[in-house]
Amino acid sequence: MRRVVTDHAFDIDAAVPLASGPTASIIRLRAPGSGVLLEVAVTEEGRRQIRNEVAGRDWAGSAGVRTPAVLGHHPLGAWMMGECAAPAVVDIAYVEAVLEQAERIGRAAVPPPNSEDTRSWRSPRTRRAARAALVAAGGLSVSLFVRSRLAYQALAFDVPVHGDFYDLNVLRAADGHPTVVDWEYVARGPRFSDALRMWSCLPDPHLRDRVVGHLLGECRSAQERAQAGVVARWMVVRQIGENLSSLRHRSAENLAHARSLLPEALDLAARVGAP
Repeated sequence: MRRVVTDHAFDIDAAVPLASGPTASIIRLRAPGSGVLLEVAVTEEGRRQIRNEVAGRDWAGSAGVRTPAVLGHHPLGAWMMGECAAPAVVDIAYVEAVLEQAERIGRAAVPPPNSEDTRSWRSPRTRRAARAALVAAGGLSVSLFVRSRLAYQALAFDVPVHGDFYDLNVLRAADGHPTVVDWEYVARGPRFSDALRMWSCLPDPHLRDRVVGHLLGECRSAQERAQAGVVARWMVVRQIGENLSSLRHRSAENLAHARSLLPEALDLAARVGAP
């Protein structure tokens, strides 16, 4: 790490940590005036995340997807240094660029890497009853949650997907173009998953309409349209369920947004004949 830090003129003594929660598995450091980011794992989960991120960015580059370059990393995931990116302005130009990146991911000929699963929202069997009770207490129908999840899981997992494709993971590179980070969940999944994950977080209805209009316009059959409805419904229902059932990762803002979007997702699913 010392050599990489020196090569990229990263002043580690002046570096400041970016904001993170008290249970963060990775510390991210940025030095004033530097265009690079140093990430240091503090737990085994953090080391898995860094290993996945390095493999995912390498895969993305081979698939023609824009992602910050990895400038150096520890082979066991202890640390990684990469190019910086900044939050993007979420407007129609952003949405158009995002749809292009999502399509590039889905069209990739090279298979995605076999990442090590670090998703905290997948609970052990012994905790599922407790989480279901929290979901029900929060006002989300457990039957809707289960039906939506089963319909999603019944789809063909046959295209590469980023796995967590939303505005905080599709950022702005130094040249102003979108660049995709957080590749730790890249795998195979159902078509439309990435674009509709982004749709589920967009704040403005006209931006969401642009995503839906584009995707439905790409559908070649009623079956594909129904699949888009299944994916859209699950993306919203899952967000509500995750926030209701996880005290550690709950976000009042995300929960409120997902709740407000649920009628729109259910209406879309009904219009396209989602099972």
